[in-house]
Amino acid sequence: MDISNSVPRREPAINVPAPLLAWIGLMVAVHAVRQFLSAETDIRFLLETAFVPASWSVAFGWITPTGLVAAAEALATGEDGAMTVALAKFFASEPLRPWSALTYSVLHGSWAHLGLNCLWFVAFGVAVVRRIGAARSLLLWLVTALGGALAQWMSNPLGLQFLIGASASV
Repeated sequence: MDISNSVPRREPAINVPAPLLAWIGLMVAVHAVRQFLSAETDIRFLLETAFVPASWSVAFGWITPTGLVAAAEALATGEDGAMTVALAKFFASEPLRPWSALTYSVLHGSWAHLGLNCLWFVAFGVAVVRRIGAARSLLLWLVTALGGALAQWMSNPLGLQFLIGASASV
């Protein structure tokens, strides 16, 4: 008598495809490492990896570096204004960081931000990964991250705010 058919099959406790868990693990690891960086190092990391529309506008010739600084100076008021001008001067003089159109999507501003993105990513991503597979899901992530960066750039081409988070890809 074969009893293997009579034993009920147990579902796994975590029923999320491995590629999805790996991507979530990457985002959690990046955020966790950032918690141990000094404030200066974390800012430098963000300058290297977050998407900043103004830097792309300068790189593509939409505005000159001096034009960007002048625009920032025209809007500068108080302490925040001084930071805005400093950021404008930085991005006007630095080369474009093309990877930032993708790397911003693994950065998050807080554990709550990361948690909500992961929650929605699991809610919607499980069906997507199961339907189209891991490789095409990764490609979809990359394309939607690029789309989010493009939308941010088009809506605020002189923006000096850092775009971070996986929301565009989710």
